[in-house]
Amino acid sequence: MGGLDIGQEDRVLAPVESDPGYGFTPPGREGRGAVRARRFLAGPPHTGGVRWSTGAAHASRGLRVVVVAGLLCGPVSLGLVLYQSPTVISTARGARVFTPQPSEVAAVGEWAQSFVVAWLSTSAGGEESLRYYLPDVSTLTLPTVAQVVSNPAVADLAPVLVGGAAPATAAATPSTARSGATAASADPALARSGGVTPSATASSASSGARVWQVTVGVDVQEPGPQGNVVVRRYFAVPVAYIPAEQSRPAALRSLGLPGPVSAPTAGEEPETGYREGLPVTGSLGSSVQAFLSAYLTDQGDVTRLLSPQAVGITAVRPVAYTQVQLRTVKADRRDVDNGVPSDGERVAVLATATVTGLDAQTRSAQFALTLTARDGRWEISQTRSSPLGATSASDVGVASRAGS
Repeated sequence: MGGLDIGQEDRVLAPVESDPGYGFTPPGREGRGAVRARRFLAGPPHTGGVRWSTGAAHASRGLRVVVVAGLLCGPVSLGLVLYQSPTVISTARGARVFTPQPSEVAAVGEWAQSFVVAWLSTSAGGEESLRYYLPDVSTLTLPTVAQVVSNPAVADLAPVLVGGAAPATAAATPSTARSGATAASADPALARSGGVTPSATASSASSGARVWQVTVGVDVQEPGPQGNVVVRRYFAVPVAYIPAEQSRPAALRSLGLPGPVSAPTAGEEPETGYREGLPVTGSLGSSVQAFLSAYLTDQGDVTRLLSPQAVGITAVRPVAYTQVQLRTVKADRRDVDNGVPSDGERVAVLATATVTGLDAQTRSAQFALTLTARDGRWEISQTRSSPLGATSASDVGVASRAGS
């Protein structure tokens, strides 16, 4: 082949030329970042000698383009994940499950509470005041004397379906559950503030509507053998949430009247991690008594009773109790020495005490604490929000929720 070595038939001798891809461009005309990117895509400079064929050069340059494109896709994908709308997942049964936003959960819960309170505290003749919550109040029957209610709270809140008809509940009536019912006009005050308002055209069959089953607990005054008594009652309310659009804010609509449901069932007594009872007059009990007195009544300095590992433990302010008397101490270990403890020894306890309030009334209270030994005495190293071993559902025996 005229002087070419065997295996070099695909090479072509070419004179060395200055590569335009590596020419100098003044920074004023082209940014330094652009120059570096162009050089990266162009590949390494040619130093002379023998060049490979253009096919290999194009393949190398194409590989570099793919790498740069992959690096640029990362930020774009992250932005799509952060700003995506609530997820809607189709299940095997055809039902649609969505991931609600905190603002939607809060709005639905507040709406249900407000509706239950208005429904219970409205007497006959005031049906029109409930039109804000229901599209049709013509068939309502209300008592002559309204009930006195207080302390409403959401006991349970769960999505029922997406974009479908009203759920089948005992509270729903044909007049309120039928599709296509129109709502009352929006509250002007809420509309001005941009808050959630009733929709003028919303119905349970509206596209995109999400239906929630909300259980609301409320204290109701009822007549008793010796006068009025306060009873905690629970009511289930189906609520539709219609997401906001460009032409209107998010909207809410009750799909039926509140229906009475049973109260949540109390679970069985949980198993805790405290087994061994300790004397309240021993070294450990004395440290617990001193800490509770300083912690609740401001009698003494709390900091001198804390271990160096303790974080964020301060006396209760404002002071609400005048006296604390330790009654029982249970520990998570059986080998706790009632005498002088060894340095570094740790024990978790459940302390039961009687506290005396500013009104001179007494009541029982419990405190879950962790103590660590140092210099021959017990110090408080942690205060727990819940007793040891009572944090899992299997330990507590979770009760069924109201209305489920």
